[in-house]
Amino acid sequence: MSHSKALISLGVGAAALAGTLAIGHGEAQAATTGVTTYTEGSTTVWQSPSFYNSKPARYLAPGQKVTIQSSQTINGTTWYQVGTNEWVPSTYMKVADDAAAAQTAAQPAAATDQGNVKVNYQDGATTVWTSPTSNKVSSYLGTGQVVPYTESVKQTNLTWYHVASGWVPSAYVSPVGDQAPQTQTNTQTTSQQAPTAANLQVQNVQASTNTTARSNQNAGQSATVKVSFYDPAVLGSSMGYGGVAANLAKYPKGTRLKIVLADGTTLHRTVNDTGTFVYSNPNQIDLAWPNASIPSYGVTTATITVE
Repeated sequence: MSHSKALISLGVGAAALAGTLAIGHGEAQAATTGVTTYTEGSTTVWQSPSFYNSKPARYLAPGQKVTIQSSQTINGTTWYQVGTNEWVPSTYMKVADDAAAAQTAAQPAAATDQGNVKVNYQDGATTVWTSPTSNKVSSYLGTGQVVPYTESVKQTNLTWYHVASGWVPSAYVSPVGDQAPQTQTNTQTTSQQAPTAANLQVQNVQASTNTTARSNQNAGQSATVKVSFYDPAVLGSSMGYGGVAANLAKYPKGTRLKIVLADGTTLHRTVNDTGTFVYSNPNQIDLAWPNASIPSYGVTTATITVE
């Protein structure tokens, strides 16, 4: 199962929004509306206005509106209080004057076009998602399959195409002009249609073989990567906390990794998941970790070695 994030926004902001909100610490003011601006995953709400001595309280969706009760500026970053023991840094939130623009920015820019796309992904079935920002699988497409799309949107660095069963990203498909969609009436192209249970089984065997080959080829290779943390249970997953999400094109599912964090902590994890973070940062990994014990620094680096 892929988590898309649901990527936890744990990065430290560079500067506060200047002059956007005049609410002093502890000062009673009329309620002000804030809206989250981070579009690549959930925004973390912290229990206190600090990245280093606080724990996550809950998460906000992209473009979600909340009531700002007060604010504090600490070490150059403005923090907005959105509830009892609930704080969000201005890096990921705008206030009322900019709320409409932020809400618009949080949505993909739609384009009025249509045509056909062809699946380019060779290592198995390509996932069709319920929307460009969801974590829910709608269906699957087979390698080489051509399907029509009715619109496309820009999301991060990708174009997403709206096909009959959902949305697919340009990382795995490409436009093919006016070529007619393939149908199952052509027995020579049946294997390229939306996978049946039998086709998926064949594709899974092929993908497993490719995974083993790539894992053996990458054995012993090391790299320094960005590391973040996520709680699978928050996403409704029963995977547990022994895995790691990664770019499956670099580290296929089943790849065993030795992970040495910047603080010296050494972990041995097996890749069992991925996320939309790989579209913008293909060298990042995301460690499964209980929310209650996620390190206070939130984001770090690590040296990873394929075992």
